[in-house]
Amino acid sequence: MMEARAKGSSGFDLLFNDNEGFQVLAVPVEFTLMTAFRDKEGEGITALVANSTVECSIENYESLAFWNVSWRDSTLRARSAGP
Repeated sequence: MMEARAKGSSGFDLLFNDNEGFQVLAVPVEFTLMTAFRDKEGEGITALVANSTVECSIENYESLAFWNVSWRDSTLRARSAGP
């Protein structure tokens, strides 16, 4: 087992939505806080694991219908298509 490391605040957000598509909860997951599991040869990463908790009312919890993952990387830069 080895700790995953990344520069900046790279990671992703777990976004939980209700039936109408409105975001109810967002749980940020930083790569620097994840644990990487390697294959038997110690070469490839086979899994990344993170544990997290977030406070949520019973009303919000019961309204959850689906979830998404949103990638976040502080090293990405917007590029212009023009000259």
